[in-house]
Amino acid sequence: MQCFKLSLVCFLFIFISNTFAQTDSLELKKIILIDDSEFVGTIINETDEVIYFKTRTGIDVEIKKSLVREIQSVDTKLKMTHKGKYRPGDHELLLMPTAYTMEAGQWYFSDYELFFLNFTFAAGENTHIGAFTLFPMTSDFLQTITLGIKQNYLKSENFQAALWGTYTPEASGLSLGNVFSYGKGGSSLHIGLSGVTNVDEDTDGWLFVYMLGGRLDVSRKICLMAEYTNFSTAAEHGFNGLISIGFRFIGESIAWELAGVRPLESTGDFIFAPLLKATVLFD
Repeated sequence: MQCFKLSLVCFLFIFISNTFAQTDSLELKKIILIDDSEFVGTIINETDEVIYFKTRTGIDVEIKKSLVREIQSVDTKLKMTHKGKYRPGDHELLLMPTAYTMEAGQWYFSDYELFFLNFTFAAGENTHIGAFTLFPMTSDFLQTITLGIKQNYLKSENFQAALWGTYTPEASGLSLGNVFSYGKGGSSLHIGLSGVTNVDEDTDGWLFVYMLGGRLDVSRKICLMAEYTNFSTAAEHGFNGLISIGFRFIGESIAWELAGVRPLESTGDFIFAPLLKATVLFD
């Protein structure tokens, strides 16, 4: 089991390393050959005779300069979102939030495993307000209604930051958090911290949640995501945290996610708990 835990940690490390590595040198070029074939991607290196080229789908190609008719700069760079705009699901990874927000006036509906529902509206370019609840199988679902807000307070070309908060009136549950998102091209890295407490009862203070995740686009419509989550009380209980790995399939107005979640410790024959999520974006 120690080997399995080490493998998962190494996978996350390599994933995050690739996320950083692929955020550089992403200026797109279009190479047009004398037979009218076209390649769009980035020039990795070149000699007097050969251009070493990586296409947008990640394929490495060696192109002889004698076959090249023209090389053009592509105005649209490969960004975190298509044409620099929010795409379905960009507001979070599998479970952890990102700093990214929708355009003002847009809203989305997300369904997790058919049981957890999320309705969120972009009240401004940097502000999300939403409501979360369990599926109304019984009247008790009203006790799970949670109100939430996310405010992006820092936005640059490659780096964004956002605060968020949620409140569950029936349970007097409050959470506050912050997330930093670094990304350029089809890759992004996210680091988050949140605190959870009950505002009406005597508690031992705040439970803190630590989050680390990354996203790597393997094509315009498919991305790979991984997350690691742990808690401030984990050490005293011998808990090593949770790891989540999965895919997102992205359309123009809907995103589907299929993932697996497991604790980073021995669980016998158990491998992953499935996670299925759908997000629909409305303009």
